Amino acid sequence: YPTGGPPRELRLLPSSRSPGNRGVIAGFLAVLMIIVALVLAVACANVAGLLIARATSRQHEMAVRMATGAGRGRLVRQLLTETLILFVLGGSAGLLLARGASRREEFAVRAALGARPLQLASEVLVETALVAAAGGILGIGLARWLIAVLVQLGPRDLPRASHAGVDPWVAAGALLVSVPVALAAALAPALQAGRGDAREALAEGIGSHTAARARRAAVLVEVALTGLLLTVAALLGRGFVRLQGAEPGFRPEGVLTARISLPREGYASAADVQRFAERLLSRLETLPGAQGAGIGQVLPLTGLNVRADFAVVGRPPLTAAEAPAAQTRWSSPGWIAALGIPLLSGRHFDSGDDARGRKVAIADAALVRKYLGGLDPLGTHLVFDDGRDVEIVGVVGEVRHFALDEEPLPTLYMPVAQLAPDAVPYFTSRSFVALRAPGLAASALREAIQEVDANVAADVRPFDEVVGAALAPRRFQTLVMALFAGAALLLAATGLYGLLAWSVMQRRREIGVRLALGATAGRVVRMVIGEGLRLSLGGLAVGAVLSVGAARALPAIVPGLVATDATSFIAAPSLLIAVAFVASWIAARRAGAVDPMHALRTG
Repeated sequence: YPTGGPPRELRLLPSSRSPGNRGVIAGFLAVLMIIVALVLAVACANVAGLLIARATSRQHEMAVRMATGAGRGRLVRQLLTETLILFVLGGSAGLLLARGASRREEFAVRAALGARPLQLASEVLVETALVAAAGGILGIGLARWLIAVLVQLGPRDLPRASHAGVDPWVAAGALLVSVPVALAAALAPALQAGRGDAREALAEGIGSHTAARARRAAVLVEVALTGLLLTVAALLGRGFVRLQGAEPGFRPEGVLTARISLPREGYASAADVQRFAERLLSRLETLPGAQGAGIGQVLPLTGLNVRADFAVVGRPPLTAAEAPAAQTRWSSPGWIAALGIPLLSGRHFDSGDDARGRKVAIADAALVRKYLGGLDPLGTHLVFDDGRDVEIVGVVGEVRHFALDEEPLPTLYMPVAQLAPDAVPYFTSRSFVALRAPGLAASALREAIQEVDANVAADVRPFDEVVGAALAPRRFQTLVMALFAGAALLLAATGLYGLLAWSVMQRRREIGVRLALGATAGRVVRMVIGEGLRLSLGGLAVGAVLSVGAARALPAIVPGLVATDATSFIAAPSLLIAVAFVASWIAARRAGAVDPMHALRTG
C-alpha cells in the first residue's frame, strides 16, 4: 500500500456491473424469468383449453344434478378432488380459469333456485383458496427438485448458484402469487352466475359455440407464445454459435495454464519475482514439445480486472473523467507469444527490458485506435498517475479479456522485470503461467513448477478449458431456453391436437353426412388439417409480432445477439408449422375413419 504520491481514486461497482459478471447475472436471470413466465402461460392456456372441452361435455350433468337435488357437500367434494389433481398437473391460473367456466351452468341453476350471488362467490373463494394452497405447496416441492437439476446443469462458476433454493420467503412469495391469481380466475364465473338463466344453461347443447371460441383462443395463445419462445431460442442458439466462432485475439489450442500464488515471505520484491520467472521459464523450455512459455499477471477470460489511468506525452492534458485508461498486464518475455497474440509491429519483450533499463510497454491495437490516433505508436511515451514514464516498443493484436461477446478493451503489457513496487503484492498473490506444448500432460507443468519452488501451489488447466468455462453461462442459457421452448412446443402440439380431436368429436354427425353424400376420407382429413394449420398460422402471426419486439429488446439483455437474424425468424415458425401439421394429421385421421352410418345413428 503506497504512501504519498498523487491522490488515488477508488470506484465501487455492484458485482453485476463488473466486467466479468456483466451479462451473466442480470442478463441470464432476466431471460430465465421471462421464459418461465411464457411457458407458464402456454401451460395455463393448454390446460384451460382442455378443461373447456371437458366442461362442455358436462354442462347438462352439473345442471341436472343440482336441479334434481344433489347434495351440495357431495358435489363440492367431487369437484374439489378433480380440481386438486388437475391443479397440480396444469398450474393454478389455467386450471381455475377453465374450471370456473365449467361451472357456469351449475351457478346459473343454483342462482335460479334462489342462491344469492354473494353466497356463491364466498363458497367459490373458500374452495379455490384450499385448492390454490394445496397446489402451491406441491408446486414448491417440485420447484426444489427442478432447481437442484438446473444447478447441476449450470456452469460451476455460475454466480451464487450454491444459494439457489426454495427458502420460506420464496415459498411464501409463490403462495402469495398463486392464491390471488387462482381466486381472481375462479371468482369471475361465480359473480356472473348470479345474473344467469338456468333454462338457458340447461338448453345449451354440447357443441357450445362459446366453448369452441374459447378453446380456439386458448390454442391461438399457445401457438403465439410458443412461436415467440422458439424464435428467442433460435436467436440465442445462433448467437452462441457466433460466439464460439468469435475471434478472441489469442490461440488457446495446445496451451496449458497454471494459476499460481507466490509466498510473500520469499517474494517481497520485483527482483524476487523476476528470478522466479527466469528459473521457471528455463525449466519449461526443456519440457517435451515446448514451443513457448511465459508468466503473467492476468490470463484472458478469467474475469480479473486490473486497470490504470495514464496520459499521452505530447497530447493536451484532460480532465480526470476524460483521462485515458487501459487494462495493465505485467508479463514476462514469451508470455504474449505463448498465448498466440499476434505481434503487429515493433518487438516483444527481451532480457534487456530489466529493472535497470528504460521503462517499456507493448500496446494493443484497441489502445492505439482509441488514444493514439494520428501518432506513430512506436516510441510514444505514456505517463501513469504514479509518475512512471513508459515507451511503447511494440503493438499487438487486441484481446477480449472478459467475455467473447464484449468489445476488446485498450491494454498495455509491461515487463515483469520492471514490476512496480506497489504491484508486487498483487502479482505474487495471483499470477499465471502459460506453456504452449501440444499434447503435454498437465502433470508435467505442475511438476516443473514444483521443481522450481515446492512452496508454490499450481492449479493447472488447459487454456481450452478456460475458454469453455467463459462460454458456459451462455451455453447454459441456450440449453435452458431450448428446454423450455421444447416444453412449450410439446404443450402447443397437444393443445392443437386436443382441439382438433374435440372438434372432430363434436362434428361427427356433420362428418358422417359429408361422407354419406360422397365426400372422400382424404377430403375430410384435409379439411381438419386445414383447420389446424389456419389456427396455427393465426397464432404465428401474433407470435411474429411478439418475436420482433423481443428480438429488439434481447441485445440489451444478452450481448452479441443479432436482432435481424433471418435464419431464426424462418427456422422457428417452420418447425412450429411442421409440428402443427403432424398434430393436425394425427387428429384428422380420426375424422377420416368415421363410419357414416354409425355417426348418423348416434348423432
